[in-house]
Amino acid sequence: MANFKEAFDRTLTYEGGWCNVEGDPGGETYCGIAKNYHKNWDGWVIVDSYKPLKTNQIIKDEKLDALLESFYKTQFWDKIIGDHILSQRTADLFFDWYVNSGSPAIKHLEYIIGHSNKNIFDETDVKLLNLSDEAKVFNAYKQSRKQFIIDIIKAHPTFSKFEKGWNNRIDKFI
Repeated sequence: MANFKEAFDRTLTYEGGWCNVEGDPGGETYCGIAKNYHKNWDGWVIVDSYKPLKTNQIIKDEKLDALLESFYKTQFWDKIIGDHILSQRTADLFFDWYVNSGSPAIKHLEYIIGHSNKNIFDETDVKLLNLSDEAKVFNAYKQSRKQFIIDIIKAHPTFSKFEKGWNNRIDKFI
């Protein structure tokens, strides 16, 4: 079975520390948690107490680290039923895409495994995923994520500044 901590540690390396990038609809972000989307995350009180912060600065605070890990577990890993996915590398890619883009990660994986469940990943999806050819699913899913980036940039040209970073991130999943 896939391991949350492994997927979490990997994704966190791509999320950086604190930032507030112009043009990012998430606004202020800490380790991938966007304040505009998660205003009530308890970690913001701690982040705010350390300001001013430099871009990509990581705060050394055990309570903040625990809040960060708990958030990723409940908001992302548990929603993709990661503990029941057999392939760690597929779980890593799925988790990372779900963190980075939300429900499109589910929609694209469901399409690849041949099951549509209105963007809710459930036990049926896990069974289908685990019964599928792991290499074929992984490769198709990775290509699907790359196409998703192309489509997002076509729809939102201002996001082109993120394209290289997004693609480099995807390319690190082998």
